[in-house]
Amino acid sequence: MTSDRASTGTPYGSEGTVLLMLSGGLDSTYALVHYLTRTSFPVHAHHLSLRYPHQQRWRAEDPATENVVAWCRGHLRAFEYSTSRFDLDFDQVSWDSDLMLLVASKVALNLGGDTVTVALGWCQDDLSRPTVRDRLDRNVNRNLWTALCDSVGGRVSRHLAR
Repeated sequence: MTSDRASTGTPYGSEGTVLLMLSGGLDSTYALVHYLTRTSFPVHAHHLSLRYPHQQRWRAEDPATENVVAWCRGHLRAFEYSTSRFDLDFDQVSWDSDLMLLVASKVALNLGGDTVTVALGWCQDDLSRPTVRDRLDRNVNRNLWTALCDSVGGRVSRHLAR
């Protein structure tokens, strides 16, 4: 998480539920622990199981996510959790974050509260990679998220917490 507000425990658009896209990796796990321990916001974690023929990451990520959820529920505080699955039988699928944002826009519609803020777990190393940096500089994720927010109505915060 790299936003200044992350260090203070206040996500942007923090009037309602935080929807955290949980992969089971270190970055999203840290983000979940952060929101559960440093904020009092309602948290909904969602795991998107991405199944590509050329990558088998889901075989590690799916059980890791279940373990993270169980540990956090047992040691931190209660939160909502849901999953979805994409089976994509294509060699070229582009960016996982594009699918995460699409799914987040749909999950957010089904959460309670007046506002939903979406959080993605990114680390500084991710943000320093040239291809990721280029997408950030061109506002690709932000533009995609804005378009998705426009498609679902005004309940979802346009700001992405990362």
